Amino acid sequence: MQYAVEALKVGNIIVRGQYGCGGVQGAIATSGLGLIDNWLRRARRDAETYIRTLWNYRGVAEGASVCEVNVIEQVVNVCHMTGVREAWRRGEESRVDGLTYGLEDGLLPVLGICVTVRSR
Repeated sequence: MQYAVEALKVGNIIVRGQYGCGGVQGAIATSGLGLIDNWLRRARRDAETYIRTLWNYRGVAEGASVCEVNVIEQVVNVCHMTGVREAWRRGEESRVDGLTYGLEDGLLPVLGICVTVRSR
C-alpha cells in the first residue's frame, strides 16, 4: 500500500471486509485456534468491546457486526499509515472508504466510514 500511495500516487483506497469471513468467525470463536490467535487478537478485542452493543442496537448477526467493526478499525489503521499521512502532509487528495461484501447477494453496502482529504 505504501508503494501505491507514494510511488503510484493512488488516491483512493478501499478497505473491504467479507461477511462470513473465516477470520471473523475465528475471532468470535470461544476456543483457541493456536498460532492464528495472534493474528485474530485485534478482531477478537474489537468483538469483545463493541459487538454486544451493535448486536443489540442494530439486530445484526454477531459475525456481520464483527466484520463491520473490523473494516472500520482497518480504515482507521490505514489513515495512520506513514505513507498515507505523508501524502496528506504534501497536500495530495485521497480517500479511504470502508465497505463490506456479501457473498450471498454480491452487494457492497457502504458502512458510512469514509475519510477524505482534499488539497488546500
